[in-house]
Amino acid sequence: MEKHGFKKIAMRIFSVLLAGFSIVFGATWKHHDVCLGDRIFNSLGIPAWSNGTEGTHYAGIVAVILFIIACFLFAATTKEKGKTFRILMIGVICIVIVSSFLSVLI
Repeated sequence: MEKHGFKKIAMRIFSVLLAGFSIVFGATWKHHDVCLGDRIFNSLGIPAWSNGTEGTHYAGIVAVILFIIACFLFAATTKEKGKTFRILMIGVICIVIVSSFLSVLI
């Protein structure tokens, strides 16, 4: 039983770290004016944007996919997987909406 509890904790820690990495990977930081995902894609020789510096942002898409995977992995360690996943997704959507409004106001 204790080994199963350790696996749950390890999976939750991994999912939180993956979520943090996905945010850092896809976010553009004001001081650098470029996101980490763009730098990684460029260093691998992969374009970060579909049309030069505009169009589809591939690094952003990868970041969103990684974040959803992190939420799914976290929810998979709970008893009510579907409910936990829905709560996480609703919380993320609310945070995005509120931060968008705050960035316009500030």
